[in-house]
Amino acid sequence: MMLDFSILIPYFRDFVQALGLTLALSLSGFAISSVLAALLLPARMSSVAILRRLTWLYVEVLRNIPVLLVLYVVFFALPQIGIKTESWVAAIVALSFNSTAYLVEIYRGGLNSIPQGRYEAAAALNLNSFTLWTRILLPEALRTAYPAIGNQLVACVLGSSLAVLIGAGELTGLAYMVGASTFRYFETFLTVAIVYIVIVQVINFCWGKLGAQIIARNTSRRL
Repeated sequence: MMLDFSILIPYFRDFVQALGLTLALSLSGFAISSVLAALLLPARMSSVAILRRLTWLYVEVLRNIPVLLVLYVVFFALPQIGIKTESWVAAIVALSFNSTAYLVEIYRGGLNSIPQGRYEAAAALNLNSFTLWTRILLPEALRTAYPAIGNQLVACVLGSSLAVLIGAGELTGLAYMVGASTFRYFETFLTVAIVYIVIVQVINFCWGKLGAQIIARNTSRRL
C-alpha cells in the first residue's frame, strides 16, 4: 500500500480547529480540576470525620470507574433529570470530575511527604497559617508533587479523545470523519497519533522547564 498524505491537505483548517478544541477541552478540564482538588484537599485531610469520609468516597469512586462512564453519565444520563449540556461541556465536566479525584491524592501525597520537622519549626517560629502554607508547606509539597501533576495534565490531553464518542469534534473525532470520507484511515490516524505525540512532548518539555524555574526560585528564597 502506497501512503498518500496529500489527501489530508484539504482538511488542514479542520485539523487546526480540532486541535484547538482538543487543547481547550484538556486545559479547561485540568484547570478546573486543579482548583477543585485544592478546595477538596482540606476536607480530605480534615479531622472532621464526615468531611474526610465524603471526600474519600468521591476520590475512590471517581478513581475506580472509567472516565468514559463518567462522560456517558454527564451526556446521556443527566438529561433524563433535566440537566442537558453540549458535547464539549460534557467532556470538560467529565474530565474535571475524573482528574480532580487524582489531583486530590497527588496534592495529599505532596503534603504528606513534608518532614514533621517543618511543622515543628513553623510552630517554634510562631508562624501564622497563611505564612505557613504559602512560604513553607505549599512550596515544599509542590516540589514533590510537581511531576505527578504534569502527568495528570497529559492524562487530560489523552482522555479528551474519548469525546469522539459524543460527537465533540476534537482531533480523534475529526480523524474518524476524514477517514470515512477519504477511506485513507491509515494516513489519517497516523497523522493524528503524531500530533498527540508532539502535544505530549511539548507539554513535558514546558512543564519540566517551568518546574526547574519554580524549584530554583524556592531554593533562592531559602538561601
